[in-house]
Amino acid sequence: KATADIYSWKKNYDMAIWYNKRWMMLNPSDYKWYLALASLYKDIGKNNQALDYGEQALNLAYDKEAVKQFINSLK
Repeated sequence: KATADIYSWKKNYDMAIWYNKRWMMLNPSDYKWYLALASLYKDIGKNNQALDYGEQALNLAYDKEAVKQFINSLK
């Protein structure tokens, strides 16, 4: 996670997305990885992909309200 965060802070979004996807594959039931990817895609203006990952996060999240707010910010 730290590696993905560093790339994100440096605005190297391709690498941040790559690392987040790898961690997501190792933890497919953790909604935070999907939400992190949604946020990264939003940052680079790919709202359709952000929405896809946001909706996947919503399906897994226990705190659905926070995820719903994020999804609504994409619309």
